[in-house]
Amino acid sequence: MLGVLISALFIYVAVLGYFLPYFLADRRRHPNATAIFFLTALLGWTGLGWGIALLWAMTARGEGGRKPRPGLPTTAIRADTPAP
Repeated sequence: MLGVLISALFIYVAVLGYFLPYFLADRRRHPNATAIFFLTALLGWTGLGWGIALLWAMTARGEGGRKPRPGLPTTAIRADTPAP
């Protein structure tokens, strides 16, 4: 039973590591995060594709390329402002 749990944990960590370039690009709001996902998914296994995707994810932080995530406030909420 413990071996199955360790194997599942290893697979979980391996998948997270494999898609690390995409997660970084998404977190940094990179305008080409979708392309980085596909590059990682299709060529990440080569090592070279994974490295290129990682470098690409760490470049050019996108400010206006992607829309804000739904459910997140777009402006700061101040505690001393009364509710409308």
